[in-house]
Amino acid sequence: IGRGMKASKEAIVGLLVALQDLTEEKFAKRAEHLRQLLGGIGICLDGIAGVEVRTTEGGHPVYPMLEVKINEQVVGRSAAEVSQRLKDGEPSIYVGERCLPKGLVLISSVNLDEEIARVVGERLYTAITS
Repeated sequence: IGRGMKASKEAIVGLLVALQDLTEEKFAKRAEHLRQLLGGIGICLDGIAGVEVRTTEGGHPVYPMLEVKINEQVVGRSAAEVSQRLKDGEPSIYVGERCLPKGLVLISSVNLDEEIARVVGERLYTAITS
């Protein structure tokens, strides 16, 4: 009884190696790189009336996020509409939706790389402006 849930020696060694490899310094370096990628997305939105952008940390050790505040009266569409346009487009982009009622579109940095950040920035710009 319960043997099916027992961790193998290989799994334990794999976990220990992964934990040894993940240091505070490496995580901080990765988080800084992700902040730069989010900053690039924010630059794509510079100058759009009714749009404010800021990077948030969300606590340690959490990946940074980009908050895009949409002023519906100025932009002419809500954050929920922008989110839906991102989902409906090609490629589909799913954003954090928990703050849509507050006018915030949340962009997570977890799986970002340079190419994905470029596509997200372009698609977000288009979803807001056209």
